Amino acid sequence: VDFPELIGLLRSENMHEARHIRQSSVIRNLYNPLLDFIGETLARGVSEGIFREGIDPVELFISINAEGYFYIANCHTLAFIIHQDLMTEERLLQREAHIVDVILRFLSV
Repeated sequence: VDFPELIGLLRSENMHEARHIRQSSVIRNLYNPLLDFIGETLARGVSEGIFREGIDPVELFISINAEGYFYIANCHTLAFIIHQDLMTEERLLQREAHIVDVILRFLSV
């Protein structure tokens, strides 16, 4: 995790109902290419018989983000509860692999 303080910034910005990012023309369109890419990838996967039909690119984007965000945003309390250091390189790689597995299984035919 290169910028763990990003979680605090996101949390604060959400508490303020996106007041600051609403002023940015850059951020407003920053994710359009990514969402387009996800949509194109889903369509290609469906046409190749790899992905199932009917998956919304925006919902997939939110799900992928949710998988990572919850882990990072709650790493200290989760670590205490489950008695594990969740921020080691090994544990982060394990989480990444889990997220990829969950998402790919969701997408699969």
